[in-house]
Order: sequence, then structure tokens, then C-alpha cells
Amino acid sequence: KLENSWVFKLENELKILNNSCRVVNFGKSGYSTFHILPNEQFFSGRPNPDKERNITKALSLNPTMVIINMPSNDAAYGFPNEEQLRNYRTLIELLENRNIDYLICSPQPRNFKEIATRQRQFTLVELMRKEFDRHFVDVWSGLTNEEFGLKNSYNSGDGIHLNDDGHNYIFQQVFARIK
Repeated sequence: KLENSWVFKLENELKILNNSCRVVNFGKSGYSTFHILPNEQFFSGRPNPDKERNITKALSLNPTMVIINMPSNDAAYGFPNEEQLRNYRTLIELLENRNIDYLICSPQPRNFKEIATRQRQFTLVELMRKEFDRHFVDVWSGLTNEEFGLKNSYNSGDGIHLNDDGHNYIFQQVFARIK
């Protein structure tokens, strides 16, 4: 249910703190970090930016804060960690140049068939933690199991998507950082 999603819960809680607060969710199923790059950023063999859901569009709304949450599609597409980090750096540079506050969430665990893919995601989390430090929101640690997959208690049943408890967990982590 939409009302149980972490973004919906976040918007409701923020409106309690400030009724004029508005949350715009640009999330779309299947999107990677390439989809949210600026309009003019293209890479051969990679998805093009979506001009209706990317950083350029977000910046046009004059936000006071941007939350970047890209769960696991980059890993599913086989995009290397370094490409993902480069994409995050591009987004962050744009935000910092405009003095816009931001949070960047870790990827979410996913029950990939190959353990190497799950380990690569864990490595990405550690690299992000070091590089993005005070802007980093670790949702990975609470959602992952010993094999770097999605904990059963947060699994909607497909090994990819979160159930209501998983969404609540992300909401709690993000909201705590905003407060």
C-alpha cells in the first residue's frame, strides 16, 4: 500500500513538523543511477537520464533537501561500483554547488542468485559510507542477512522489494537523520 511506503510516511511526519513541507517522489521501478543523472549526461551503453525524474528536474523545483535512494537496480544491471560512485558524485556536486542539503541512502540488499553480486553491493555500501560520511544513511545494515541478502522479516516475498516493515525501517533511518 502506498500509505505504508517510507516516502509517504516521511511526508506525513514532515508535514506535522511544518505544514508547508512538500515531498516530491521521483522514484520509478527499474531505475538506476544513470536515469537520475543531469539531462546532458550520457554514457554509451547505459540508460539515458529521464528528464522528468532526474536531478535536473529536481533542481528546477528549488528544493531545500534531496534524498537519493537507489535500492539495487544498478547491481541488477551489472553496473560496476565505480560507475555508481561516479554517478553519485555527479549528483552531489550539483547539490553542493547550489548549497542544497542532501542525504544519500545505501543500497538495499537483494536476494541476487550470485553471492558475488551481493558481496559487490556490500562493498559499495562500505565505499559509500567512507566517501559520503555525514550525508550517508545506512539502511543496508538493518535490512541484510548474513549472506548479504534481504532479511526474511523485511521481504515482500520476491527477494527484491520490501514489505511494510522494511519500508518502516527505512522511514525510521531517514527521518532520524532529518530531525
